[in-house]
Amino acid sequence: MLSHRLIGLCLSLLVHVNAAAESFDVVRVANGEWPPILSQHLPGHGPATKIITEAYTEMGVKVEYGFFPWRRSYELAKTGKWDVTPFWTRTPEREKDFLISDNVFSLPSVFLHRLGNDFQWQQISDLAPYKIGITRGYTYGAEMDQAIRSGKLHVVESDNDERNIRMLGKGIIDIFPIALPVGQTLMQTELNSEERALLTIHPKPYKVEHYALMFGRQNAKSPMLLKQFNEGLRKLSASGRLGELQQEINGKTKVHP
Repeated sequence: MLSHRLIGLCLSLLVHVNAAAESFDVVRVANGEWPPILSQHLPGHGPATKIITEAYTEMGVKVEYGFFPWRRSYELAKTGKWDVTPFWTRTPEREKDFLISDNVFSLPSVFLHRLGNDFQWQQISDLAPYKIGITRGYTYGAEMDQAIRSGKLHVVESDNDERNIRMLGKGIIDIFPIALPVGQTLMQTELNSEERALLTIHPKPYKVEHYALMFGRQNAKSPMLLKQFNEGLRKLSASGRLGELQQEINGKTKVHP
């Protein structure tokens, strides 16, 4: 006679197999604030969120959104309490906990810096003399992440981008790496005119980041939800609609505000 433990294991495996085999008609997305790319205050929650909505609509899937601090959004998807967290870059560490979608859009990341400090750089080691504001939980590319971990860069870590831009405005930090359109928006929304006048954007991007959706590996629905999204994304691409929405995102990336 099978033991209760073995029976329970078989039932658990059956649930996972069934979840992976069927399609789903609702997906719950743990979103966050990242204007002008996505925000609960923007029409359609922003152009990047529109891509999620329209890709799943192509597959007959309704999307429900919740807005949370980014670290909570990450954990909610990681543990399967919510299905998806957007938009993240692919790293080996994240791939341990998440299934990651096809790339959805790309953005240049740049250094915001204070005028008058003669900030110039060609390689990551050139950043060593400066105090750099970083946001907890973010990745800044393999080379810069390694320089941070090894202590070669002087960083000041904050819980969110808003605090970092305010510290830059007050001169507490010297430079702040961030996706270009997000940095431009923060300069307008978080700083007064006097503070903005003291800042500029270095014209050389330090990286072009590729952003995707992440589905927690602990969630039995993730393989199918990932498949549905990628298929919907391909349909948007074939129709030309994905290009339109990507252009709406990329149209916000001029270096001069």
